[in-house]
Amino acid sequence: MSKIKLGGVTRPLYFDLNTYTAFEEKTGQFFLESIARLQQAVSAAEETIGTLSKDPAQQQKQLIEKNMAVLRRVSFKDIHALLWAALHEYDPRNPEAEPTWPLSHAEVGRMVNFHNLSEVINIVMNGITEHYPNQDEMPQEVPTDGDRPTESPSPAASGGETSSGLPDSISASLELSSDA
Repeated sequence: MSKIKLGGVTRPLYFDLNTYTAFEEKTGQFFLESIARLQQAVSAAEETIGTLSKDPAQQQKQLIEKNMAVLRRVSFKDIHALLWAALHEYDPRNPEAEPTWPLSHAEVGRMVNFHNLSEVINIVMNGITEHYPNQDEMPQEVPTDGDRPTESPSPAASGGETSSGLPDSISASLELSSDA
């Protein structure tokens, strides 16, 4: 499991279905398409900076340059939403319990700035990479937008519940942020 230190507290980062769906609900974007854009941006940035120096000071400078190159292609909104979505928690005493998001989207945003942004991007990218399928696990054909659903089927049609599965406070904040 990946961890990140924000606000003086080390917190777990989860890259699971709850993260992916929370990200999609927050941004209105398909998670895998967003991650593909992020991966392309990272690959392009790595080509630009080349091999990392063995000198720690030079290496730190190269990592900052790499992350700035990534941010020229990926929005802060996506980075922010992805970090927030991954910062959920589970009750270890109750495996049936829904995940909770102990920090609001705004609180996460206040904890990240240009001083720690490079480190945040590195940790998030490493977390995604650890949980991302390799080439052999990926489908060979990716459906085009016209082939993908733009909305979930209605709960009545699928026999499911009307709840998003997120706590009411999170669902309410998602609705408020989408109205803005």
